[in-house]
Amino acid sequence: MNIREQLSELNKMSKRSVALYHKFANSIGISDSSLGVLYALAEGAPCSQYDLCNKWAIPKQTVNTALASLQNKGFITLSTISGTRKKKSISLTAAGKEFAAKTINVLLDTELAALASLTPEERELYISLNKKYNEHLTEQLQNIIMGTS
Repeated sequence: MNIREQLSELNKMSKRSVALYHKFANSIGISDSSLGVLYALAEGAPCSQYDLCNKWAIPKQTVNTALASLQNKGFITLSTISGTRKKKSISLTAAGKEFAAKTINVLLDTELAALASLTPEERELYISLNKKYNEHLTEQLQNIIMGTS
């Protein structure tokens, strides 16, 4: 396989993963963006919108839309962080914790099982190579975006 075919294969695998998460989100009755936010909250609730945007690379508008939807479902609460004017802490409600336990925790367990199917060495290599690829891609795209290429 040449490098263009390898890139095509990587892109197809990435799209398949996105499609799987989309199907999962639909199966539990939420949007992809709400799934991303709940996933992040389940990993370390409570947090702020700023944290979600920066740590999880989710655009601010996407987070806002997901938060509104999750708040309407009664899964989260927003409270102003003391000492700030706009910054809000996002916390799961009891209903949100229950929903996350039945859905997000199942997803996490499934992901862990898939990752556990690899040897420890394969997992380290997979992470290392993905990190290296993403760093190079980010650097090169930033150069294009900034017009320095």
